[in-house]
Amino acid sequence: MSPKAFKMIIRRQGRGGTNIALKPHKVIILDRLFKNNDQLKTNAALQMKDAGIEFKTM
Repeated sequence: MSPKAFKMIIRRQGRGGTNIALKPHKVIILDRLFKNNDQLKTNAALQMKDAGIEFKTM
């Protein structure tokens, strides 16, 4: 999944939190796309969990 596609899935909505634009059941993304940014990866995982989406990195 390209970073552009990933941004399409998670879209910020001002202060109100996040909006998961697509409604996938599972998201699998390459770990290297996070470029060693563990905070970004953790936030993505938590947002996916809150939306009821299984999130995995490889």
